Amino acid sequence: MASITIKNIPDDIHQRLVAKAKNNGRSLNQEVILSLRQAACEAPRNVEKQLLEVREHHRQLQTAGVWITPEEVQAAKIAGRK
Repeated sequence: MASITIKNIPDDIHQRLVAKAKNNGRSLNQEVILSLRQAACEAPRNVEKQLLEVREHHRQLQTAGVWITPEEVQAAKIAGRK
């Protein structure tokens, strides 16, 4: 198996990984490997498909008489980041 060294891990991320490992009964190394495995195995997003779905949803809303302003979209995006 290969080995890697990760430098300059921010303290908050390190603390979260340590806590997560402890909660899951794993070593820090095991927890990091699991996190990397999950991140590496995620299915890539199909941006074109998502865009088509958003456009279809938007069309359905307009057909139903629901209009969303750019300001409402921006506010929802900001709220989703919190």
